[in-house]
Amino acid sequence: MMKTIIIDASPVRPIVDGLSQYVVNLLKYIPESAFDEYRFRLLINRRHNNADFYDVLNTGKFDVTEDEIPMIGPKRDWWFYKFIRKNERNYDLLHSTSTQYPLSLKRKGIATVHDMTILKHYYQKNFLYRAAPVYFRHILKASLKNAEAVIAVSNATKDDLCNYFKPSKKITEKITVIYEGWEHLEKYADRAVLPFYKGYIFYLGSSRKHKNLERLIRAFFQARPSLPADAKLVISGDKSFLHYQHPDLSARISAPDSNVHFTGYLSQEEVAGHYRNAHCFIFPSLVEGFGIPVLESFYYNTPLLCSNISSLPEVAGKAALYFDPMSEEEITAALIKIYAEPQLAGTLRADGKEQLKKYSWKFMSEEIVDVYRNVLSNSKHG
Repeated sequence: MMKTIIIDASPVRPIVDGLSQYVVNLLKYIPESAFDEYRFRLLINRRHNNADFYDVLNTGKFDVTEDEIPMIGPKRDWWFYKFIRKNERNYDLLHSTSTQYPLSLKRKGIATVHDMTILKHYYQKNFLYRAAPVYFRHILKASLKNAEAVIAVSNATKDDLCNYFKPSKKITEKITVIYEGWEHLEKYADRAVLPFYKGYIFYLGSSRKHKNLERLIRAFFQARPSLPADAKLVISGDKSFLHYQHPDLSARISAPDSNVHFTGYLSQEEVAGHYRNAHCFIFPSLVEGFGIPVLESFYYNTPLLCSNISSLPEVAGKAALYFDPMSEEEITAALIKIYAEPQLAGTLRADGKEQLKKYSWKFMSEEIVDVYRNVLSNSKHG
């Protein structure tokens, strides 16, 4: 009898984020041969879909369970408790694609750990927010214990898990590192919407604390006297977190001659255009589980400047100009260097093109299906 694998696709959101890309591309690139072996069933969220997700659903390859599934927190755990209690006999494996592994999933589960940011760099503003890392720590510990297998998106993430929780050798052996991919960018290659400005330093991401925007902006102001007069720092999104935490810096950014520009929300076509028109892309994060923007900069042929910690050196290899993200002086020096040494940009572009060949959503999906296959072939529960 064909075994049933449930994949939790409820994290997919209408506005595409990294987790949505992960889930959609996992489903899109599942090998055709896997559908001859297994019946795949998806858990999806009402009104939380997007066009790329609809393309996957419309293939007709997947059975679908649709419901109002909370995105995060205890309410999500309560939903899964009720679902598992009602359906546990109706599936052989449940793949939790977000880092919030269901606490009630004590058998027949696959966990995915994208990062441990909430335990390292968390912006605390009230009691509920302060409780979040404690809750998340409990979830990660339970997932290591209860899951049949754990997928980590980088060796850095696996190392974080092992260093933080000190799991036994038996549990450590359950953790498989499977990298992410980039093919979703092909859809926008010929539809790029170019901004009216060019030759700028580009940053894509949120303004949350671990993204390290404060140091980046201060470093840009320090570097400006050594940069071309029209050099700009263009930051995707808004400055809400930055304004709340650093009102003095926010005021300086608002000055007419600051040359720091926040774009607001960018569509995927606009993101493509911003990469293509940039002098370089900078990624100063203090922690990343994987770092999809690294692959985006490679794909769009944009020289990469990035942190020398967390997963970024692992993913970028030799195709980046690195700096210590805790040092404004090192960030400043990197910004000056990428303008002062024109040949460096060409070297980084060439190295980035080679580094990109190591990654693929297709490879990722194939390796994840191998995890399913290994678990089910060794399972005592099925």
